[in-house]
Parts: sequence; structure tokens; C-alpha cells
Amino acid sequence: TGQWYAVKTNHRHHDPADKRERDLVDHILMCPHPFIVQLFGAYYFDQRANSSIIMEYCEGGDLHRRIESLAAVAGEDDYRPPSEAMQWIGQIFLALEHLHLKLQTLVRDLKPQNVVLTHGRAKLTDFGHGRIGARAPGGFT
Repeated sequence: TGQWYAVKTNHRHHDPADKRERDLVDHILMCPHPFIVQLFGAYYFDQRANSSIIMEYCEGGDLHRRIESLAAVAGEDDYRPPSEAMQWIGQIFLALEHLHLKLQTLVRDLKPQNVVLTHGRAKLTDFGHGRIGARAPGGFT
């Protein structure tokens, strides 16, 4: 088909975090959002004791690499955020709002490495530390 996909493979045999991430992917699949990476499924392979999450390929890479590359070109004293920065912040906010209010889900690892760029859009990805349920007791579960 010529379609590209990204695959995240975990080799954490019987790790509760791995199962939590697969459950969260299944939860997000029920109600996708344009600023959350498109997910196609989470699969566990018992024979190989690993799991894979299939998602859209985002050709722009992650936000952290974009910032680093721009800073390297500009130099430490002359760095300026990209012109799209405010748009990306708004898109990230809308994705977080959707996850929290509509899907009752917490994202607990929001950082530039977990925001990918594609076709001028910023999208959230990597839900390994996420949690279904909009309230957390304060500890890491």
C-alpha cells in the first residue's frame, strides 16, 4: 500500500507497565483525536514475551529533536522558538484536554520527546506512564 507505520516494541515480560500501556492504547482507540498519534492496535506475543504498539509514522520526528537541531544551528544565545510553537502548544493542550475530560485518562510523562510532528501538527505519543482514571492517589501506579 505504500503506507508507513511506526512500531514500538516492548521486551518487558509480565511488566505491569507494559500491560497498562496496551490497555491505555485500547482505551484511546475508542475515541481518537487529531492531536494524538493515530493508533492501530496493541498486541502481546506470549511466545516471544514481548508486545508491540502499531501507530502512524510521523515524519517530523519528535519535538525534542526539533528544538535541539534549531538550537544547534542558531547557537545558544540566538535560539528562538519555531514559528509554529504556539500552534503546537495549543494542539498539545487540546490532546491533553481530550484525554483527561473525554477519556478520563492521565498522561504522566509529558515531555518534548513524547510529542511528534507530522504535516504541521503536534501529536502526543507514548502512553507508557499513563493511567485510565482522571484521578490518581499521588503515588505512581
